[in-house]
Amino acid sequence: MEKKAVFLNSWDARRSKIMTKPKVRKIAILRANALGDFIFVLPAISALKKAFPESEITYLGLAWHNKFIPGRIGSVDRVIVVPPTAGVGEKEDYPNNQDQQNNFFAKMKREQFDIAIQLHGGGRYSNPFIRNLGAKITVGLKTPDAIPLDISIPYIYYQNEIFRYMEVISVLGIKAYEFKAEIKVTEKDRREAIKQASSDKKFVILHPGATDIKRRWLPLYFAKVGDELSDMGYKVMVTGVEKERKIAGEVISEMRNGALNLCGKLSMGGLSGLISLSSLMVANDTGPLHLAYVLGTPTVGIYWCGNMINGTPPLREKWRAIPSWTTTCPLCGEDFAKNFPYRNNYGRCKHETSFVSSVTPEEVIFHVKDLLN
Repeated sequence: MEKKAVFLNSWDARRSKIMTKPKVRKIAILRANALGDFIFVLPAISALKKAFPESEITYLGLAWHNKFIPGRIGSVDRVIVVPPTAGVGEKEDYPNNQDQQNNFFAKMKREQFDIAIQLHGGGRYSNPFIRNLGAKITVGLKTPDAIPLDISIPYIYYQNEIFRYMEVISVLGIKAYEFKAEIKVTEKDRREAIKQASSDKKFVILHPGATDIKRRWLPLYFAKVGDELSDMGYKVMVTGVEKERKIAGEVISEMRNGALNLCGKLSMGGLSGLISLSSLMVANDTGPLHLAYVLGTPTVGIYWCGNMINGTPPLREKWRAIPSWTTTCPLCGEDFAKNFPYRNNYGRCKHETSFVSSVTPEEVIFHVKDLLN
């Protein structure tokens, strides 16, 4: 009991040190990964900016963040692209360039950040990265195998991602109640979208891709939903990156009425413009689905039940989540729900198969009609 009290007093003392400083000039946030992961931290960043309106907030991310954030995310003042780093933007076995690393961290120390916040994950790789920035105070997540920061919040795998990062900033005395931050869609974004869509007819988006095959709904099922939407009078557009063109083609080939394949034809900004103009998106659990939530476009998302705990929007008025309750590999029986968070057996199963095919087209169509009518 006494040890716990000492820990809490230490925590409160550090937080008090931050909140009573005459001025917090510079805050760094580390989140160097993909689109969906980026969307999850936006409410926390927005709340952070409101709490420290005079502070410069620097986002430490990847090259795509540097292209996308300026002019669209008002709560971020500056983006710095981090060097390729094992476990921070690159795979864990990536061979770091030590000279490049040393030069980067020397430059970061000259920045003299007051607070550096790790929102990148459990911290095995990202906590050493954050500590090397030379900030006065470090804050962030920590798994049992990660080194501690000045203020560490336990990383427990099954937690809604939006709430996870709001919890991190709460230790700075910030009270955050907004679950959806804003992304500004520029006129350039809309022009790019309109040029590719080439239609004045109301339209909907199907997004059948996902990085992990386990999260991909069947192309035939997307096609059935697409035909239903076409019968309702909507033009159907299929989106994805260039390498997902084949998946999109499979969806379109199964449709009676056809659809426009936009895979690889839109920049991230153009995709934002397209989503903002669409009536609805039906998608797997992947970045564009989460982008649609922030942009206010109604969505029907297909989720594996484990990912549903972590990745679904907390609101349901316009954003529906349909879970698949398949927890074991359909081909070998490995239990992913039990093993995934702890990494003890995860990885033995190498089968590339969908875990969400138990979701039926009828379930999705029900929610589609409910949202559009």
